[in-house]
Amino acid sequence: MKSRWLAFLILAVGVLGCAEKDDLHLTKLARIKGYAEAQVKIEHLRKRTKPDWTAIEKLHHGVAPLVREVDGYGSTSYGSEIALALKKCSRGDRVEVNQQVLAKGLQHVTTLAMTRELDLMANSGPAQRQETVQYVAGYFEGIRPTFTRRDRDYFAGVRTLEASADRAILYLKKTASAGPAQILSARRELEQVILRTYALCVLFEISEIEDYRNKDLATCDVKRMEALIFYRIIQPRIRRGDLRADEALTAILHGPYAGMAAGTVREYLQRGLPEVPLG
Repeated sequence: MKSRWLAFLILAVGVLGCAEKDDLHLTKLARIKGYAEAQVKIEHLRKRTKPDWTAIEKLHHGVAPLVREVDGYGSTSYGSEIALALKKCSRGDRVEVNQQVLAKGLQHVTTLAMTRELDLMANSGPAQRQETVQYVAGYFEGIRPTFTRRDRDYFAGVRTLEASADRAILYLKKTASAGPAQILSARRELEQVILRTYALCVLFEISEIEDYRNKDLATCDVKRMEALIFYRIIQPRIRRGDLRADEALTAILHGPYAGMAAGTVREYLQRGLPEVPLG
């Protein structure tokens, strides 16, 4: 009789443990999806002719804890940078420039969070890996619009970068129960398309500066801020690939507009990312 009760107790504890684990997974997934949805809403709101900064600040308040969490392991300071940028926007201080810290900063936060999940995935079991793929896919929805825009700018609107990212996430899901080699291959595929997209983002903003530098310096200021934060996303890989390329790109991005040439930037980006096609 005692053994029967003991077996029942062990079973009950196991069931409760699984239920608690499932709850934690669903809570985390909901948090990530909420973050991505807020990121996209902020993007829509800030692009209005008259942005509602009160509504944007409310959305930011909801994602701020995750931003600070990423700052903790990403060696970034977006918690304070974005808060300051929002204050400046609310009082009308260089709104077009400062709102880029919010918009592009959140994109950097998203890519760092995705990288963190991929790191954790490498040291977990098959069930945990499947959960992690859901987290990665959830975060991706926050940056999907950027992939769509670059498809429009570089591929005539044909789903190229976006489709590559979707395929990479599907590949990651399929290999979650496979061996380390397959998982690493899937991870590299996703990282490659992220690097490609944000390298093209940097290149796009520099091309825009070339177009505007003789007629609209205010627009160039906006484009520089966008390029600077986009570059942060890919800089660690550029630095590992070619330190001098990173030094040159950093100097260009902080230098005078007259010295910014898309052809030169493309050359240095390619040196730092030799395995990534920039077109």
